[in-house]
Amino acid sequence: MNFRIIDKAILLLLVMLLGSCDSGPNAQPGDTTLLKEELLERDAVFAAMALEQGVAVAYQEFLADDAVQLPDGGLPIVGREAIYENIVASIDDEQISLTWEALDGAVSTSGDIGYTWGNYYFETTDEQSQVFGTEGKYVNIWRKSAAGVWKVVLDISNQSELHYINISEDYNLDDAVFPESGPDKTDFLAEG
Repeated sequence: MNFRIIDKAILLLLVMLLGSCDSGPNAQPGDTTLLKEELLERDAVFAAMALEQGVAVAYQEFLADDAVQLPDGGLPIVGREAIYENIVASIDDEQISLTWEALDGAVSTSGDIGYTWGNYYFETTDEQSQVFGTEGKYVNIWRKSAAGVWKVVLDISNQSELHYINISEDYNLDDAVFPESGPDKTDFLAEG
């Protein structure tokens, strides 16, 4: 299947979804204010569950059955069960920490679709047991179910940077490969 067609289809879907959200001149002030607050709170509860109970459990709870995940640098993963299985196979909840915070969002005037976006921070250990973290941005598209519950239908992440934290003396950064432009190994040394 041609992924350019999929990319264009996803872009068209996002434009249509975002175009229907309450931010235009025809929107009545206050029509969706409470729904937006409800959606931002739902996103915060999702993040708290991921931190407290594990990423896999939280994604199992908050994703719609037909959810799609567009991981940074990876192929689309379709369906809540496939996303859950990928998380379980990829990470050990005991070895990671994933936090995020919504910075904003919007809800359609119909009140049944919306989005949240913000920053995330992921921390884990590498093969040498060195702690490192990545940070980035995310967008979640949400749909309100017939039961009135917000569920994520599209989860998108975009990684910004990789940071090593508290590198021990026995870890040899001289073996690391760094691009010609950008950070060098001193950028990865934590103070303290």
